[in-house]
Amino acid sequence: MKKSIYITMAICLLAISACQNDSANNTNNSGAQLGNKVTQKMLFSGNTKYALLLDDAQVLGYYSVKQNSLASEYLTVYNSTIAEFDPSTKKVVETDVSKQVNFSVNGVHYRDLKFNSVQDDMNFGISKAPAQNDMFGKNVTFRYSKRSYGNQEGVQKAPSNEEIIMYVPELVQITSPNIEKIDEMLPYCYYKNFKLTWNADPNNTNGLFVAVEWSGADMFGKHYREVVRNADIIEFDNGEATLNNELFEGIPHGATVKLVLVRGNVEQITEFVNEKDEEEIYNIIGASMTMLPFILVREIGE
Repeated sequence: MKKSIYITMAICLLAISACQNDSANNTNNSGAQLGNKVTQKMLFSGNTKYALLLDDAQVLGYYSVKQNSLASEYLTVYNSTIAEFDPSTKKVVETDVSKQVNFSVNGVHYRDLKFNSVQDDMNFGISKAPAQNDMFGKNVTFRYSKRSYGNQEGVQKAPSNEEIIMYVPELVQITSPNIEKIDEMLPYCYYKNFKLTWNADPNNTNGLFVAVEWSGADMFGKHYREVVRNADIIEFDNGEATLNNELFEGIPHGATVKLVLVRGNVEQITEFVNEKDEEEIYNIIGASMTMLPFILVREIGE
């Protein structure tokens, strides 16, 4: 059973982790009602940094979430090695310390990175942590370590280098469709040649991850017992792209939809070996995500 990175990184990682869980278990963990039909499509190949998140790997790092254009930013630190699902009790429990990986961001231990909700000017209220400018749009230093324990089968082995310096792109913001006030929420968007613009980051070579999710609701009050998730990669971070029409496949006219745009970086650690001489895989991630709720238009009246 693949490990889920199904966390509040909303629909970007929601889409990725749901693909993991649904393909492995043929179940829906998205929060939609059980019994709903789930349709998912990845429109990109594995040749992208974001595809690393499809691996059966633990996740360490941080991410920023903006639920819509008018919402505040929320920043979360995540370490999937500290908890696991216990099938006997059907509860999430703390893992044994021998399985846990510690990490720090720019010299600050992840447990001391305490983030609060912030105002829309994105001046993060951070306690015992680097300034916001040190975490996005900059090279960030991640240090990671794991305790080694001997037993009858052997000893866990750790890599000689326990530091990664990687560029974490600037916070991503959708600039068009442009939402500046509440009555502009849920804009009507035509599915063909959907043009999306955002703040470009010329230093980001990973492109962006874009996902669309429909959970069965529409503007007419109807609710389908259906969930559709489609995802693609925007190759160049130049600030604008015309989205693939297939992103909206399976979603009807008038549907209330969420588009998620993610920009980040992922580095994979494969040097850890456990006491059984098995390779352990970890993904270090730094990313930001913004969402655009909208109403999908397929039919335009004459």
